[in-house]
Amino acid sequence: MRSTIPALTLVAALATALPVSAATFTVGPGGDCTHPNLQAALDSAAANSGADEVRIVRTATWTGIQVSTDTNQDVAIVGGWAACSSQQPTGKTTLDGTGGQARSVVALRGNGNFTLRNLEITGGDQAGDDDGGGVHFQGGGILRIEDSEIAENEAEDGGGIYAQGTTTTAELIIGANVTVANNVAHRHGGGIVAQSLEMTMTAPGSILIANTAGDSGGGLMVVSGDFVSYAYIGSNGVLDLGPVYGNQAAKGGGIAVIGGVNSGRRAEVQVFSTTPGVPLRIRGNFASQRGGGIDLQPDGDELDGNAYAVAQLRHVAIEDNSAPVGAAINLSYDNSGIVGELAVGGWVFFNIAPAGFPLGSLHPAAAPCPFGAPCGYIRYNRTNNTTGAVVHFSERAQFYGSRIAIEGNEGGWLMYLSGEEGTSLQLDNSLMAGNTVQNALIRDDQDEDSLGQLVGLYYLTIAGNTIGANGVLSINEDIEITRSLIDQPGKALFATDVGASGGTRDIQHVLMNQPGGPAGTTLAAPRFVDAARGDYMPRAGSLAVDYAPALAAFPVDLYSHTRTVDLPLNPNDAGASDVGALEREYLQPLVLNPDFDVDLNQWEQLAPSSRDATQNVSGPAGSGSVLATIASDQVRVAVRRQCVHLPGPGLYALDGFGRVTGVAPFAPPNRAWLDWELRYNAGYNGCSNGTPAATGSLQLASTSTWTTPAVPAFINVPAANWGANASLTVYLVVQNGSPVAPGGDGTNAVLGGPSGWFDGITLRTDFDDTIFRDDFE
Repeated sequence: MRSTIPALTLVAALATALPVSAATFTVGPGGDCTHPNLQAALDSAAANSGADEVRIVRTATWTGIQVSTDTNQDVAIVGGWAACSSQQPTGKTTLDGTGGQARSVVALRGNGNFTLRNLEITGGDQAGDDDGGGVHFQGGGILRIEDSEIAENEAEDGGGIYAQGTTTTAELIIGANVTVANNVAHRHGGGIVAQSLEMTMTAPGSILIANTAGDSGGGLMVVSGDFVSYAYIGSNGVLDLGPVYGNQAAKGGGIAVIGGVNSGRRAEVQVFSTTPGVPLRIRGNFASQRGGGIDLQPDGDELDGNAYAVAQLRHVAIEDNSAPVGAAINLSYDNSGIVGELAVGGWVFFNIAPAGFPLGSLHPAAAPCPFGAPCGYIRYNRTNNTTGAVVHFSERAQFYGSRIAIEGNEGGWLMYLSGEEGTSLQLDNSLMAGNTVQNALIRDDQDEDSLGQLVGLYYLTIAGNTIGANGVLSINEDIEITRSLIDQPGKALFATDVGASGGTRDIQHVLMNQPGGPAGTTLAAPRFVDAARGDYMPRAGSLAVDYAPALAAFPVDLYSHTRTVDLPLNPNDAGASDVGALEREYLQPLVLNPDFDVDLNQWEQLAPSSRDATQNVSGPAGSGSVLATIASDQVRVAVRRQCVHLPGPGLYALDGFGRVTGVAPFAPPNRAWLDWELRYNAGYNGCSNGTPAATGSLQLASTSTWTTPAVPAFINVPAANWGANASLTVYLVVQNGSPVAPGGDGTNAVLGGPSGWFDGITLRTDFDDTIFRDDFE
């Protein structure tokens, strides 16, 4: 990034200072206005020294508008005035090019600083190969647009806005509340073309929506030329749509980044959230050829040098985009590069900026990765065919990604590395789950390895994907995969039915839920907290916890939690680092959903029972409990159960709360119990399998008052008996103290059966870490 960030602050100061202008010109039909038309007012402003403001009334009809100015002075064009004598603007003024010549509605040239505010610019229709249907800006100054709508314009390039810098200080600033919508470019940049300048769109409430380009960049095209081009996209957009929504093109439905032909200068887009914890969304865009969300097209040139096309992404969701190739992102290449380098490919850096690449500094408004959630998403994108990839790499492309949840995508492949050589993928602390592919998840079909390309997968969780191939990966070149957790039963690590496999395989500390894995893998069930509901954190009793040595290059997990946390009780395998995308920080809770806060999830139903929101003793007020009523002739009924894999040897304490009603008017009373079964080897993929090694019962209550036993049930698990598949099954049991046999007189129906309630079920250990979770360190 060139040294222009300080200039952004200066520009903002200049823009806010515009009302203190050297002259104010008013445009309207009344006698109190200085000019009857906008062009005349702009000519006066150009002739006047100093910063000027041109005010246009909104109560007149302005059609056939094609105005222009060429000046090195500062000019603000402000609409929304009810009359020329009004003190404050309200609303917007519409400038409509319909009925005029085939030209831009507003054309601005020169090295001045221009501001467009409170305007609706529409009906521009540049003829032939002219650019900028709504707004055409060409110069070395700054164009700032705010509180305006640029809609339904048409041009060769830049249907809505065409902005081209002629010096290194040129800028396009899309301020707050700007909508660029329904514009058409016959070639590039349906919404905006930003060429050879710095574009900033970080203010709230602005959006590029429903724009169309015949070639590249439905919403936005960023292209270098005489100078490097940067675009900073950080606006939160409108509603829940994001700032780039519903655009379409042949290439780069949302955004196209193009290294300028014969320029040798980089084009770079930075897309980032400015709100911590709320990802920015590139959503719902379509490309008929490639790059539904983003398309990167570099230019290689032997004489001028390589013009790189770069995307830096931070805390972004690329979602619900579609294209036959690269539904989310496409990284293209150009094969006319410098002699000896063969080609130059597109570069993507998603939440990571490795050393050694000529990147711009990340914009200071970019929010940090959130704590407790993924830093980025590639989700719900579709190729709508069986051969395309959600993320497609061409020759020499580079993709570095960290802390990304890749979920719910559909295509032929999830990621496809094509071309002869030089393409690299590095992905760490990321999740691939719930995707549907006709082939393998990742395919690398490069033919050569002279340029040291590599697929590097570190700390990944791969689970619950629907895969058409007989393996998860199809890799023809070198791969390093380590400290990863793969839950794809029935699928080998490497496919043999969707292309050749070769190269060097460096596999270390990989857990797979599929027998027969290669060296470096271990057979193990993942034991996620709740994969069905998207919680891929390993349970405390998962082999993934404290399994591998730490890697210093990857200090945080998918949720930006610190690695490595060495849990008490869990015997370390080769180290204290968890494998997979998530690092478990606490031993507790061992019993899941112990307070039944929302539902009875994690508790298998064995007999009729339900959640009672009116009864609660543990957890937040109103969090509820389990209610079960048994028939009057039933004696002792287990209504729910949960099986817990034990994380290590030690002394465990089972406890909880209970109450009962329906007490008969004679002894013995009804009771609520916790029954338990201890197994030392329930199988790697089971929990309640086999005969228990020990069993027991703990009475919780025998009255209608919530009670907990004075002493919990202590369960000792000796080190000599514990193993990775040791488990404890906990049952919720209602006992009828006075069962009544069925009779013909109906009295048993009058008495009814007892009801039992359960809440706050816990399993603690002599290494319980709950006190540290509560910050009592």
